This record gives sequence, structure tokens and C-alpha cells, in this order.
Amino acid sequence: MKKLGVVLLAMMLLGNLLHSEAVVQGQKEVVLDISSWPPGMYVAVVYSIGGVVGRSKFVVE
Repeated sequence: MKKLGVVLLAMMLLGNLLHSEAVVQGQKEVVLDISSWPPGMYVAVVYSIGGVVGRSKFVVE
């Protein structure tokens, strides 16, 4: 079985997943190109093996 690490998910508040990517150990920043995303409220969630380790809401205008 493949061991999962840390994953970043970006989704609309209604739950539509727009982006997911693995985050490597020691990585301090992730830059997303949101220029094609529709205006609205979004949430970014960082998951690790033990569950959610970070969460932030943001607005695309």
C-alpha cells in the first residue's frame, strides 16, 4: 500500500474540488494559478495522515 504524505486541496465552499497537490517535506509555500477560477469563496485545506492540519478561506474576485 502506498504511504500518503501531506496534501493540499482547494475547493469551492460547496465542496467542488478545483485543485489538489502533494506537498513535499520542508515545502513552505504553494502558489496556485487561480486566474481561471470563477469569482467566489473558496477554502484550502492541508491534510496529513492524522487528518486536517491547516485550513484557510479565501475570496476570488
